[in-house]
Amino acid sequence: MNLARVGLYRLGLRTGLHPVQKVRREIGGADFFAQPSASIDLPVPEVWRDNTFSFGWHKAPLPNDVPDWHRSPFDGNQAGGSDKPWWTLSDFDLPVGDIKTVWE
Repeated sequence: MNLARVGLYRLGLRTGLHPVQKVRREIGGADFFAQPSASIDLPVPEVWRDNTFSFGWHKAPLPNDVPDWHRSPFDGNQAGGSDKPWWTLSDFDLPVGDIKTVWE
């Protein structure tokens, strides 16, 4: 049953007869990419001024320079392969661990 559904789905996409390909919708209203206008200026929480948070709970000091986006915030290990497309990187690297901790 599942294979038949997948086959019909793919056949519909290839032939252009799948209902999802017929959906046409205009984005209405104001400019979608317009900058929002704030009515009041709210103060920035003090904890955000000097710290960065990973996963919302791991607090680390905010660097004075551009952050090293390839370094793990938990142990400081450097993730290799920064010159490669992101989808070719391994999900788990022994020196760094799970790549999601770096990408967080």
